[in-house]
Amino acid sequence: MRTGGAAANTGRRQFLCAVNDRQGTGAAGFCPARGPGGITASRFGAVTRRFPCPWLQGEVELTEERERHIQERHPDLLPAHRDKLAEVFANPDTVRRSVRAANARLFSRWYTGVRQGRHVVVVVMTEGGPSARHWVVTAYTARGLAGGEIEWQRS
Repeated sequence: MRTGGAAANTGRRQFLCAVNDRQGTGAAGFCPARGPGGITASRFGAVTRRFPCPWLQGEVELTEERERHIQERHPDLLPAHRDKLAEVFANPDTVRRSVRAANARLFSRWYTGVRQGRHVVVVVMTEGGPSARHWVVTAYTARGLAGGEIEWQRS
């Protein structure tokens, strides 16, 4: 893997796409920053995963630090079910407003294969403005869903 290729501008920093160059040609290829769970690396070496989210009409960032937090506090979710995060953003069962923070939403989806049946819940903060930024605060599994105003629910 080499660093180079297209740049993804988050409005705050310039990130370089990590381009998988298996042939060693140095040619720019698929930019993972645009695919599900795409990975970008900052010039300081920090890794950020990006997930497309149709509900938010943008991408949601998962920083290396937040991913470590989830792995340490919720080891039943990561790393074993990392793929579920992209699915929750792409096709949630419910989207709720947090009762704890006005600018947070809880995306959830039910999975029968996660610990004999659990919701995967991902908490996303949004920093408003014309170029809104969305990032994962935490993610966890739950047997039931807590409170919060339902913004959308699958029928």
